Amino acid sequence: MPLDPPSRRCASCGENDLPLKRCTGCNKAWYCSRECQKVDWVRHIFDCNPSRSITTADYLALAVRENLIPDHPQTCEDYGFARAIDSSQSPNLLGLYIGLLDPDRLGVKPLTLHRWRLEGTLVENIKREFERIPKASRGGYYPWFLQNQYLLDGTQTKQEWQEQFQSHMEEAFRRAWSFIGKPPDASGAEIHRWSKSLPQYLHHCFSFYVMLLMGQHPSVDTALWITLGFCACEWQEDEMELSLSYSNLIRCCTFDEFCDAYTSSSLVDLFQSKGVDLPKDPSDKINPVDPCIFDVLSGSPYRNKSVWRLKQYIEHKIVNGEDAEDDSIMHPTPSISADYGFHRCGSPEDRRLLFGLYKEFFKQKRGQVKPLQLHQACVQGRLFAYFTEDLQMRLKQKKVYKRLLVNPYPLPAPGPSNAVAGITLADKEEATAQVLKTLQWSQGVGRR
Repeated sequence: MPLDPPSRRCASCGENDLPLKRCTGCNKAWYCSRECQKVDWVRHIFDCNPSRSITTADYLALAVRENLIPDHPQTCEDYGFARAIDSSQSPNLLGLYIGLLDPDRLGVKPLTLHRWRLEGTLVENIKREFERIPKASRGGYYPWFLQNQYLLDGTQTKQEWQEQFQSHMEEAFRRAWSFIGKPPDASGAEIHRWSKSLPQYLHHCFSFYVMLLMGQHPSVDTALWITLGFCACEWQEDEMELSLSYSNLIRCCTFDEFCDAYTSSSLVDLFQSKGVDLPKDPSDKINPVDPCIFDVLSGSPYRNKSVWRLKQYIEHKIVNGEDAEDDSIMHPTPSISADYGFHRCGSPEDRRLLFGLYKEFFKQKRGQVKPLQLHQACVQGRLFAYFTEDLQMRLKQKKVYKRLLVNPYPLPAPGPSNAVAGITLADKEEATAQVLKTLQWSQGVGRR
């Protein structure tokens, strides 16, 4: 972890008056009591140096603690969420695991759950745990589970799942088709042909309608996660709140109105004209819309600041449990590399340090993450000063960070002779790639 906390508080309850003891595993987190440390371990295990490997059961336990459906891909695969198709199945499955893992309920430990899965006795032991308590105390999720054991017991074949998923998606497309006022008697083939014939950004809109009507929203690995403002949300529950705002909006406007607003970067105006509230920053008493959401939607789908792509890159790697130096699935775009210092990484250790810094930045406590300030520091060419002076972060290996946190900004102001109109994202990416290539060559990166 590259940062030291600016002040000592209990990592669990926030207490700072009582004597605090430091976690001996990482020497970074502080706790006011053994009980607080025990309670926080479900979260802290991901930041500490545990004596065992982190398992998908640990990711599930964290999701249970936060009352959120897990988004870690292998966890979803191991514990049934990846096979959930109907929009009610994942919440019901989460409810089952809350009853199973919550310390105030059945209190099964993550290591125990992990062992059951490896032994192939997960379903059997879930039943045993719930059936040892009175029937009236089992809640509604356990009876649901008994009717949906195929999510975990492996009895559903891949072909059966694919057929069920295909049927569900066809129904979702038809629901969205009818919702936007298209003829209800159209065939599935006609609906798909129409969808594929749409221009790119209109296809984005229809795909988003399909998601909303399925009770879902864009995931971090999609373009819509940025262009529809989900990148501006701090937490998963904030994304759900934004999704609810969109669900309310599409019931107040036509599909054409939504598409026009999206393609003209005026979605905020559409929300306001229809009297639908967008999420706002609770600490901001002035702006009716969260400034970060406003920033994204005012530029989408054509112009979005590279800080949002940086956040997508960092979040995607965290969600997928990827190593900092492994870019086999998602790699930083040329604009991210040039803007935020990745082009200066000459070794895996450099990459790990830089990734760790941005990971720490985006995971700060609610209300403390300021992406727009980071962007401003980026375009002013003062990233190092932003972290060390503005945020007063105590960076270890300070000389290394000072070398890495360098970019080609600030750029000279365009004059009459070099002002260019109509620059697209593709143009910017290509130009940035050329800048990056020049920077790498000047540092000897890639030389033989």
